[in-house]
Amino acid sequence: DFASYYVAAALVMQLTGIWIVHDWEEDVRTGSLSVKLLKPLDPFHHYLANELGWKLFALVLLVPLFAVATGLLPILHYPVTPGRLVAVIISILLSLTLNFAMGSAFGVLAFWTTQSHTLFGIWSGIGQFLSGWIAPLALFPAGFRRLADLLPFYPTLGLPIEILMGRTTGAEAAFSMGVGVAWTVVFFILYRVLWRAGLRRYEAVGA
Repeated sequence: DFASYYVAAALVMQLTGIWIVHDWEEDVRTGSLSVKLLKPLDPFHHYLANELGWKLFALVLLVPLFAVATGLLPILHYPVTPGRLVAVIISILLSLTLNFAMGSAFGVLAFWTTQSHTLFGIWSGIGQFLSGWIAPLALFPAGFRRLADLLPFYPTLGLPIEILMGRTTGAEAAFSMGVGVAWTVVFFILYRVLWRAGLRRYEAVGA
């Protein structure tokens, strides 16, 4: 079970993890954002397209390897059904969207501080415990799990894994997806508010 869990966790992390905070910080710090502001689309779309390109590459490369490893190694077991596979795909898309919304909200903090990536690192460190990356949430006390169910971290990692392994019911998965959607909306609104406020103080320091 542990082997199956962490192999799946490594795959989900590669398909949903984002690094746009560093892109935002570098563009604001160096003034490179000025070039993006001349284009008709919000820089959000540029960063999103860049991330999706890398995710497509990871999908083509890693998913076949994951399928082969699952077929060759009896220690890896995932009771996949067509319905469960659809739920896994939806949860991975939700995870990527939520991660991108969180990363964007932290990224635009670069308008006020050169340490936005540090703040996001602290946030991500907390998320490693509450998402199930350090250990499956089933191993933690019940109160810890109830807290994790209401925060934005579990939908980004633990949920796709537990759906894939058949460890969650349809109702539980639907609830967690609803929590993920709600947090995505919150972080996207936060991003838009900070983005508009940040533009008013942007001075293209490095340009």
